[in-house]
Amino acid sequence: MLNLISLLPVVVGQALLPQTLERTPEKGTMDSAESVEQYNGVDQSKLAIVYAAVLERIHRMRRVTEGGQAIDLCCGPGHFTLLLARYFDFERIVGVDLSEPMIEKARERAEEAGLSSRVHFTVGDATHVHYPTGSFDVVTCNDAAHHMPDLGMVEKLFLEMERLSSGKGICILSDLVRLKSESITNRYTSVIGRDYPKHFYTDFCNSMRAAWRPDELASILPKTQQKRWQHESQSILPIVQYAYGVPYDDHPFFQQRVSMWNNNSHPVPQNMIAKRKIYRTLFGVRSR
Repeated sequence: MLNLISLLPVVVGQALLPQTLERTPEKGTMDSAESVEQYNGVDQSKLAIVYAAVLERIHRMRRVTEGGQAIDLCCGPGHFTLLLARYFDFERIVGVDLSEPMIEKARERAEEAGLSSRVHFTVGDATHVHYPTGSFDVVTCNDAAHHMPDLGMVEKLFLEMERLSSGKGICILSDLVRLKSESITNRYTSVIGRDYPKHFYTDFCNSMRAAWRPDELASILPKTQQKRWQHESQSILPIVQYAYGVPYDDHPFFQQRVSMWNNNSHPVPQNMIAKRKIYRTLFGVRSR
């Protein structure tokens, strides 16, 4: 059972130590059958807590509140894409990923869930998507920016998200945060990943070392006149970060104050409710 005490050395280290861990870009892709199959089960892991946080933010940020279209970039096997269909009434939802095996798995999941009439998956480059400008009311990308080789590529991703977004549309990206040192990272991954399958645990450790620092990601947010962007990370232990793009209007970033679900309708599995409460306590969000 995850508890706050097991992560206390990580919290203290993050607060007191200087940044010494340099970024190590990931090598290879997640196209192998083993990678696809193990990643296919992450919606039953702690990643579901992050997905729930993103869904809640979409609910609170969304300008077009009925119908519309959404696109999920770097969608992998379609976990979050299908959650968009389950929790919102979009007329069409598109998932895009560079990996053909991931897209094949996503299509299987859509068929099994009975959502293939509304959800469509396609192989493609998230930095150059073949849809017209302004096609989507919600544009998302989750847990993928750290896979990119450099910040220049992530900047292209942000600009493409903005291009795809309609005038009243919103953009939201979530990703991991690189911690301050090798020892802190080892401690964190051993605690958080202790129940992960072996191959997925190895990918998780590599991803933590390939992640961007919050200041790195914040530094490349678009500065165009199309959207106003904001970056957020956690106050106690910054291990997840968010970037939002919303229309230039008089409304705040978060308009809705009412939650979109109760415990019975929550995307986090019931057996993880206690962990979700711990995460919400530990990872309270702050604005940059």
